[in-house]
Amino acid sequence: MYGEGNLPVNGGNMKTSRSKRSPLVVLSVILLFVLIGMTIVQVVLRTVFNYPLIGTEELARYFLISIVFLSIPLTTRSEEHIKMIEIQKMFPLKIQNAVCFFCDAGSAFVFIILAFSAAMALKNNIGNRTINLGIPSVIFLAPTVIGFIGSAVYSILNLKKAVIKLRPGKAGVEV
Repeated sequence: MYGEGNLPVNGGNMKTSRSKRSPLVVLSVILLFVLIGMTIVQVVLRTVFNYPLIGTEELARYFLISIVFLSIPLTTRSEEHIKMIEIQKMFPLKIQNAVCFFCDAGSAFVFIILAFSAAMALKNNIGNRTINLGIPSVIFLAPTVIGFIGSAVYSILNLKKAVIKLRPGKAGVEV
């Protein structure tokens, strides 16, 4: 699935067979269906029966946070994040590999900082609860911490691949 210059085309590496079976994919899909179902129930109860459910907005917020942050490692693993590949293709292969290295190094650095910050936010809010439903902050913030830690790990693994590409004689080899 690589085009000229060993850069992914058609949406990245396209490792669909492995990513379809990932527990994070399954969990994200389940959370999405729960979010959609809960929203439909809320709309029907509110408009048809004039009986709004208390706390559904808070639950919807939790499911949305969970879907977004638990899915971040999936995009990092498959290298589906923004790398401006069209611009990179204009340069020689060595420069393309160097740019990929710096993108992966920057991603690893940012995700490590975000994981640490999210973990500190979780630690500082251990005793707190949400307003309407009283959901513990640990449960509310856990998907964020898990997502950023997973993305940091996958960014480091991607960085390792980029280092291998930079070695003399290894430029342009798909890893």
